Amino acid sequence: MKMKLLIGVLALWTSAVLAVVPDIPTVDGPITGPGPMHPGIRQGPEGTNFADFDYVADEYFVSGTAGPTGATYKVRMMVWRPAKPEKFSGVVVYEPTHQGGNALICQFARYGIYQRGHICITVSSQSVVLTSTTVNPANPRGIGLYLYNPERYGTLPNAPGNPLLHVNNNQANEVLAEIAWLIKSNHPTSPLYQDYHVKGLVMGGTSASSGFVRSYMGAAHNSAFRATNGGPIVDGFLVTATLGSAPVEMTDVPTIQVPTQFE
Repeated sequence: MKMKLLIGVLALWTSAVLAVVPDIPTVDGPITGPGPMHPGIRQGPEGTNFADFDYVADEYFVSGTAGPTGATYKVRMMVWRPAKPEKFSGVVVYEPTHQGGNALICQFARYGIYQRGHICITVSSQSVVLTSTTVNPANPRGIGLYLYNPERYGTLPNAPGNPLLHVNNNQANEVLAEIAWLIKSNHPTSPLYQDYHVKGLVMGGTSASSGFVRSYMGAAHNSAFRATNGGPIVDGFLVTATLGSAPVEMTDVPTIQVPTQFE
């Protein structure tokens, strides 16, 4: 058992040595229109929503190049932050957007997150986030971004009639790495720069978005992308309702898995 653990640690160390620092993408925003913004988090009981804790929500479009061919991408990023920077804990809860357009970890855990002064960020790293029609289509907060507001999100590639891709799914891990590094490194172009100094970043996901996180853990965190000092960009992982039999990857940072009663 000790030998297997040692081999696993050595494999992670070797992969980290070969990893590269992600590029810094371009950030546009806050986006103010046209039309309404997909809220990204469904409204909850009174006293549990971001406005109840003096939080503000901003939307950004982030673009760059990523993936095996270096293709361009343009994705949506949502940021929920304390209106008063002095209330910020230094911790960012970071997650790939669920296909219904929502940040489910930030939605389900919002009460504790807001009490503690954490910032929530979600990134539409998969093309289905823009085009999905399968998640509760009767509820406009449970469909993809384009159907929610074609005018606003039609500017993103991959919208109907736009020949470019919003994001290729084979770009997803690198897109998540680039934006995580933008935030974690306190880069001058980060929307949190100056007022909100980031000390730690935890990536989470549930159900379908937990699959996006597990892919990142194995294909990006362990082997492809690291900080400038060789350390991790993401400081911990939380995957819930993980579905299926695929294992949760071993990493060099704390990881919590919360399976459902049927897993």
